[in-house]
Amino acid sequence: MKKSLPAVLFSSLEQHAKAADIEYDDELADIMDKLSDLNSKVEALKARARAKKENSNVVDISSRRAAKY
Repeated sequence: MKKSLPAVLFSSLEQHAKAADIEYDDELADIMDKLSDLNSKVEALKARARAKKENSNVVDISSRRAAKY
C-alpha cells in the first residue's frame, strides 16, 4: 500500500532527526504530532473511499432475477 504524503514526511523528518541532521526539539515534536494527526485523517478518508467504492460495485442478484420474471 502506498504511504500518504504526511506519512512520507513524518518518516523523512524522523530519519533526519535520528541522523542528527536536524535537532529534535519542541518545534519538530509539534510538527511530527501534526503530521501524525493528518496521516490518521488521510487514512480514515482513504478507508471510507475504499468502502464506498466496494459498496457501489455490489449488485443484489436476487433483485435482478425478480425483475426478469
